[in-house]
Amino acid sequence: MTTHNRQHTTRNTRAALLVASVITGALLLTGCTPDKPAPSHTATATKTATPTPTPTSVAAPKSEDEAVTAASKTVQEFIDISNKVSLEGGKDPDRMSAVAIDPALAGQIQSANAIAQNGYVITGGNALTVLSGYAGDLTQGADTIKFGSVNLEGCFDSSGRTVKTKDGQTAPQPPNPKTKREINVIYSPSDDRWMVRTFIKSDTTC
Repeated sequence: MTTHNRQHTTRNTRAALLVASVITGALLLTGCTPDKPAPSHTATATKTATPTPTPTSVAAPKSEDEAVTAASKTVQEFIDISNKVSLEGGKDPDRMSAVAIDPALAGQIQSANAIAQNGYVITGGNALTVLSGYAGDLTQGADTIKFGSVNLEGCFDSSGRTVKTKDGQTAPQPPNPKTKREINVIYSPSDDRWMVRTFIKSDTTC
């Protein structure tokens, strides 16, 4: 009986570690600039969650500095909402659609569903510091938006967050809690706001 309990605990710890590695940030995501609106998603969690404020509409950027500043602000909103979803047990991850499109949105929903389905308890939160950024033109169909695509490099810090299984086991932190992220944020003229499109993990520490 003692051996069975140890094995059960080991399985729980390994499962928590696996989910911790997934939800430390978005999944390894790549993709091309979308010409069509991102498809809708159905989230697994159904319990009531904290409402997410509707992002304020903003005009298309007039300079590279303006674009990088706006995109950096959007990434911080992306991190804030992601933290809220995790702290609330993965509830209503579709609220990430206020600041993200696929493939970044799909990765966030998958991570949130893993939290909800397995009953993981999250405390604390992730943080991100933008290290650098630059803007280029965004082409969507026949339209070109000057400075409409921003590439950012950020330092993602998961050291302030812990993951526990529903039986109270704490998952080990990743060996390198501070790693870089390559982020693409685009301006959506149909929504009059910026959206995180990709959020790609790097093995480089920061």
